[in-house]
Amino acid sequence: MSSASTSQPIVPKTDYIEEKEDGEAYRKIDADICREMLPNLPKEKGWIAEQLVQYKGVWLTPTFALKAAVQLQHHFNLFQTTGSSTSAARGSLPMYFLATLPKSGTTWLRALMFATLNRSLYDATSPHHPLLTTGPHDCFPCLEMDNMLGNHDHSRPVTSLDHDHHDDRDGGDAMIDSYVPPTSTAQLFATHLPYSLFPKSVTTSSSTCGVSKFVYVCRNPKDVFISLWKFGSKVKAVNTGLTPFSLEEAFDLFCRGVCPYGPYWDHVLGFWKASLEMPGQVLFLKYEDLRKEPFANVKRLAEFLGQPFSEEEESKGVVQQIIKLCSFENLSSLEINKTSRTQQYFVKANILVENSDFFRKGQVGDWKNFFTDDMAKRMDQIIDERFSGSGLTFVNP
Repeated sequence: MSSASTSQPIVPKTDYIEEKEDGEAYRKIDADICREMLPNLPKEKGWIAEQLVQYKGVWLTPTFALKAAVQLQHHFNLFQTTGSSTSAARGSLPMYFLATLPKSGTTWLRALMFATLNRSLYDATSPHHPLLTTGPHDCFPCLEMDNMLGNHDHSRPVTSLDHDHHDDRDGGDAMIDSYVPPTSTAQLFATHLPYSLFPKSVTTSSSTCGVSKFVYVCRNPKDVFISLWKFGSKVKAVNTGLTPFSLEEAFDLFCRGVCPYGPYWDHVLGFWKASLEMPGQVLFLKYEDLRKEPFANVKRLAEFLGQPFSEEEESKGVVQQIIKLCSFENLSSLEINKTSRTQQYFVKANILVENSDFFRKGQVGDWKNFFTDDMAKRMDQIIDERFSGSGLTFVNP
């Protein structure tokens, strides 16, 4: 019997700002960003979109990531309640954020978190497990896509895999309730935003608010760079018609810190320092450690999220079953991840991405097939400079 106590799938429960008049606040932010902010922000060529802009030291796509960051800073109150029983219940729920830089293991960890937290509902060996027919990116939403930040219309992605709660009423709360069972025990989000852009209502706990926790996955910057370059080259060509970066051009941008949600080192150090200061709120995992010792690290993940595996579960091989279900080899071979395009929030953002684009190799050390000696030396020097004295180290595979 699972130690997980949920009776409904753990999927996002959001309160945000539910009154209809607050839709005007969001629309005003969008207008202000386009009219006043964008013209004055530093700009560089984009890896996926046409441009990146720098906001508070972070490089973001202006189409959705910048808007999300500004909304998060000024109008996003995860703990607000409005008096309804559903909203009041949300206010005390724990919130779990899977935080990563792009191409750092996000897809894999989405699957592992979903399967681990919902194991009392979905047996990992079942032929009907949701991950067999639903891409990991649709198991729970990406926080910074605009339809998760106050855009209460019927294009909101279906993130609940239990559709018995459907409600055709108009309005944002009705739409949220139609996807989220009222008895779920947590809110679950993925995000690429750095720790520095989250408001204190999320990064600090309160006795009157639900507790927020971050699971952060860090990957060797050399492998992140190659994976990002490969992914960006394909997606940029399809979506913009622009010529993708050469390896040399992309490498220079990455080393200068210009990459989506970068600089890389600032992003990683933000969560690393938070994990040292608040180990109960931020779990810092390394991609390479997960690959090398998945059993120990999936157990750490479950314990951190308040659902440790019981002795009975371990004896029955539940941990290994989840690892096998969520493995790169299994997920990449599924029809849903080979031929479909199901990430609804990318559709909302008008970005064409195939599910197969999220499954390249998943290897450790693939950078060696692309780096010259000079590239490796330059990257090593930057790593030494940026992470000196932090206690965080990277092992070259």
